[in-house]
Amino acid sequence: MSSVVQQQQQQQQQQQQQQMRRREEENEQRRAAAAAATAAATTAAAITTYVQETEEATTLAAAAAAAAALVAATATLTAAAAAARTQVRAAAVAQHRQQHNQQQQQQQQHQQPQQQHQHHHQRQPQPQQQQQHEQQQHHHPPPAAAPPAAAPPAAAPPAAPTPAAATAPAPPPAAAPPPAAPTPAPPPAAAAPAAATAAAASSS
Repeated sequence: MSSVVQQQQQQQQQQQQQQMRRREEENEQRRAAAAAATAAATTAAAITTYVQETEEATTLAAAAAAAAALVAATATLTAAAAAARTQVRAAAVAQHRQQHNQQQQQQQQHQQPQQQHQHHHQRQPQPQQQQQHEQQQHHHPPPAAAPPAAAPPAAAPPAAPTPAAATAPAPPPAAAPPPAAPTPAPPPAAAAPAAATAAAASSS
């Protein structure tokens, strides 16, 4: 009987040991599975983070490239605008100079005929002076009447302003009659007919 009891006890101990080993193996398997799951989750998280960071980096790189392109386009437009402004200013200055030169040429062309007209008008004898000179030559007035005949040279001073006319605009043609200043000479002309009538009366 004792041997049978011992065999049963040994069998029970063996069974208990086997059960303990199985439990330990199961626990180890569970622990390994949990560790694998944790490692997989960590790897997945790392991959996700890497992808996100890569996407962000790509996005940032694209944004930086777009910003650089925008800056380059802005610089190009600014340079083009500056060049256009410079061209417009240069064209305006050239046009202004051209207009100024044209105005000066027109003024010079307009002043030359006026100067020629004034010079010709000054050289042309006045009808009254010419008539007085003819009367003086015909009637032979006394020597006292000779001073009025010297009046024509007094018309020469108005010709002095002609050099200044090259720099300053000449007066309009209506202002040309200044040489008519020597008109006060008619009194001697009136004296000449009186002398002529006196000479005619004495001869008769």
